[in-house]
Amino acid sequence: MVPKIYSCLLTLIVSCTVTIGSERRTKYGCEGGDMSIGCEEGTTISIVRANFGRFSISICNELGNTSWSTHCIQPTTLRDLRGRCGGKQHCSFEVKSEVFGDACPTTYKYMEVHY
Repeated sequence: MVPKIYSCLLTLIVSCTVTIGSERRTKYGCEGGDMSIGCEEGTTISIVRANFGRFSISICNELGNTSWSTHCIQPTTLRDLRGRCGGKQHCSFEVKSEVFGDACPTTYKYMEVHY
């Protein structure tokens, strides 16, 4: 049996999380294309994690190439996207090495954004 005070506290925490909490999203964009991220009216973009590179062989790989590196990390992606999109309701950008740098020149990359 849960003491009444803990039950009320748990209810309060759950209520606050639902009321103030925000929905996290993940989007991918293939190299050479454009990408848009956005939030509902009254909310703004807060980027949690981002990488322009490759962690998965299956994303943005229509031909099934297996020779690309899946350890491709562009370390400045998060900082760059926060500066470009942070605090805005909507943001669009080109997904290309000329914008974000080329950590793995022989690997076809994609943008992964968690916000």
